[in-house]
Amino acid sequence: MERGQLIWITGFSGVGKTTIATALYGKLKKKAKNWVLIDGDCVRQICDHDLGYSPQERLQNAKRIANLCKMLTEQGINVIAATISMFSEIYEFNTQNIGNYKTVLITASLENIKKRDSKGLYQKERNDSKNIVGVNQQYDLPPVISLTIDNNEDGQIEQKADMILDLIKESENG
Repeated sequence: MERGQLIWITGFSGVGKTTIATALYGKLKKKAKNWVLIDGDCVRQICDHDLGYSPQERLQNAKRIANLCKMLTEQGINVIAATISMFSEIYEFNTQNIGNYKTVLITASLENIKKRDSKGLYQKERNDSKNIVGVNQQYDLPPVISLTIDNNEDGQIEQKADMILDLIKESENG
């Protein structure tokens, strides 16, 4: 059985990972039915919110997501995962265990992310929260980045999804 591929979309909370991943998923589902979208927040919800946001709990959630992606790709299912996944060991796990794996880093300035703040996360920063990645929790950049998308400007979501689509096409043709 042919293995599926994994498009691992990462970046800070509020940077636009899920928005771009959802647009990409819509485009890919029109072409092939064997695509699945996994969102880090949804995995938390499925697991009954049993984990908080400490570095240890974030690592455990990232491991869940990586293992789920491994299981699905082994069954020939293509996966888009939108997750902070801020740990080097997760990127290493994916590289070692998932053959067709691409990392997409979504970036924006912290100032722009705070302006958007769709989840109200950065308002909590004023309450001395110790659980904000990029503010008071370290974020390990992926060692190998297949594509970086600057999401400082609002909009252009379809074009940003197309950039990832081009990456997928390149890997299929390469």
